[in-house]
Amino acid sequence: RIAGDIKEEYPDIQVDTLAYRYTRKPPKSIVPADNVIIRLCSVECSFAHGLDDADCEENAAFAKTIEDWAKVSDKLYIWDYTTDFAHYLAPYPNLHILWDNVRFFKDHNVVGIHEQGNYQAYSGEFGELRGYLLAKLLWNPDMTKERYFELMDEFLQDYYGKGWHYIREYIDRTAEKAARSHMHLDDHPEKYLPLVKEEDRAFAKEMTGLWEKALAAADSKEYRDHVRKSRIQDEYYNLYMDFDGQVERNQALLESLREFGIDYHCESWAWKMAESMDRTIEP
Repeated sequence: RIAGDIKEEYPDIQVDTLAYRYTRKPPKSIVPADNVIIRLCSVECSFAHGLDDADCEENAAFAKTIEDWAKVSDKLYIWDYTTDFAHYLAPYPNLHILWDNVRFFKDHNVVGIHEQGNYQAYSGEFGELRGYLLAKLLWNPDMTKERYFELMDEFLQDYYGKGWHYIREYIDRTAEKAARSHMHLDDHPEKYLPLVKEEDRAFAKEMTGLWEKALAAADSKEYRDHVRKSRIQDEYYNLYMDFDGQVERNQALLESLREFGIDYHCESWAWKMAESMDRTIEP
């Protein structure tokens, strides 16, 4: 009704509405007006797998939804999610499926995409790399997957220096492990990177070792700082999974957050808020 009311006076204006959670599926008897944008949100999806993964039940349901919207709307936009909003600082191994998802959107008549990541603070994970790759994909969604991974490697070399290949190994292996389960936009890291079995603990130790090798290979302060900043994800994960009694190690992590200007550890809470509250409590 709103779109109809403004159409004559504002013929160039589009009305944007969300297909989000309870409004995700198309209505049975209403077709969007030609000046209405349907912005479909991928909120229920598993980001350990590509949206085109028919073996992933959650993503298969989303694929059906996007196909249904494409039948009734030629102004289909996407609100996509690319981080763990409950744990900004945790590893979020979705870099392997970004190409798949952008290509999936293009192949399903999507004409606009909003990629939402950590919008509140500097990244202690791979925010810089993820932003770079998404920008390249949105500019050229027709690039090959081989070119996508070439761009990843080029960024890693330029950003981390000589130890970049250790970080690429970390990216590949954490993605492979996360793909054995599901990974949503607000999961706790133990869901997709469990630390229960002995093999899990051995894996976590190897991942920390890759960061140590990358840091040792960095041959300038700039490279070392980039490695240290991105390595926060590994330290956060290890401390999150084994928090008790590690006062000095937790304090060191806090100092790293201060050093790199990282204020938020999740969407709804900044660690500075907690620090401020602590100071107001009488002993």
